[in-house]
Amino acid sequence: MGIDNPLLNIQSDDFSIVESVYDIAVAVTGKKPLYYCIDQNFGLVCFWYCESNMTDSLGNKFSSNPEGNKDYFANIHLERFPFDPKVFVCQWLKEAKPDDFAQSQWSKRYKSDDVWSTRAFRFYTEDWGHVGHSNRACFAVKPTHGWQGK
Repeated sequence: MGIDNPLLNIQSDDFSIVESVYDIAVAVTGKKPLYYCIDQNFGLVCFWYCESNMTDSLGNKFSSNPEGNKDYFANIHLERFPFDPKVFVCQWLKEAKPDDFAQSQWSKRYKSDDVWSTRAFRFYTEDWGHVGHSNRACFAVKPTHGWQGK
């Protein structure tokens, strides 16, 4: 199952490695995605479990994380992947446009005399290896802008 706090942050403009990066994301998080949602803030978020009210063997509800932050995806409907998640994610990423999703300061479109943006992608987790404070999320994927220049 993996550790409780895996951190993942891979960004590249080499789309020939997307399948390998997907495999790394699954290996690092220790969770195979079964469900997903597409969110403007996070991109395509992969989930290993659908229900938000998970309990342990004693019936105690799991906290969304040790600080008790609310699961951003608690009230968002998750879809089951219609076919192999790896193929789905890779196909989605080839078609998704960076400007359709929120970008960090390090992945926004950039243009100057010596720097320009290229289409890129990012696989990532956030604090505690979650996405949106959800312990159900394996990792997220989003199209980004990669910077090139002098």
